[in-house]
Amino acid sequence: MNRLAQGPRGSRSEPTWGFWLVLAGIFGVLLFILVFILLEFFQGRQRVGLSHSDALERAYTCLQNRDFDAAITYCNIAIKHDPVFGSPYMLRAHAYEGKGNLDQAIADYTQEIRLCPGGGSDYISRAIAYEKKGDLEEALSDYTTAIMGNPSNQSFVKRCASTRVDCIKESNTGKRYALSEMIALYDDAIRRCPDDPALYICRGSLYRATTRHNERAVAEYSQAIRLDAKCAEAYYCRAEAEESLGEWDNAVSDYSEVIRLGTAHYMVSAYAGRGAIYRMKGETDKAKADFAKSEELSSGAKLD
Repeated sequence: MNRLAQGPRGSRSEPTWGFWLVLAGIFGVLLFILVFILLEFFQGRQRVGLSHSDALERAYTCLQNRDFDAAITYCNIAIKHDPVFGSPYMLRAHAYEGKGNLDQAIADYTQEIRLCPGGGSDYISRAIAYEKKGDLEEALSDYTTAIMGNPSNQSFVKRCASTRVDCIKESNTGKRYALSEMIALYDDAIRRCPDDPALYICRGSLYRATTRHNERAVAEYSQAIRLDAKCAEAYYCRAEAEESLGEWDNAVSDYSEVIRLGTAHYMVSAYAGRGAIYRMKGETDKAKADFAKSEELSSGAKLD
């Protein structure tokens, strides 16, 4: 009787719903892996079939979207099509730099320069990579080459000269560079671009930063103002130099001109600078008013 109640020997219970759910899950994972492999296979075949120009176009798009790995892949395809064409090396260098692989980026910049010599922007790109790596001597060399190779591009010369001087000042060997050598960079740039006020401002600031030569700095800022009477930066820099020389009335006049021009970047400091001079001159009420205005502006209030 008991055997009959227990059922036939060896009988098993039917699979539960949990078993089928687990089985379905495993099947789903395997299906996903299979689809992924197939997609990669067909995409790989599609990439291989890309033309040189299509690969470059996709590399550029991926670079804009900061998809650096995909950009590198498309650059590799373009390089296989034409290994002596420079552009894919430049794009791949940007991608490597975006990933933080500076050594590989520098190698690609170098290859692009080797294939297309004379491009100033290529040297600038490699100089920036050298700076990020901390190899300032190599960066200095590239900035110098860029300046010498682009005498007619005003903004380019100005940018190269300014960045190269900063690099000299920050480098461990910067003390080996005399002031005359750094000034010479701006002398050369000004010879090429004599009507650019920014170059005179940079040279004046270099005089102040390296030798405290405020008289020379004032002359440089004055020349910038002659070229552009609405250049708030030149007025502000000249006011600081005049203040250092004790020429308080001239400094107040220049700070006031900065305020009149209304250039937001300098307003807080201009009010504070003029207020400090008023305080030294004993004009307490004017000093308080300027300090209050500087505080108001620095806290984010809008100009009246």
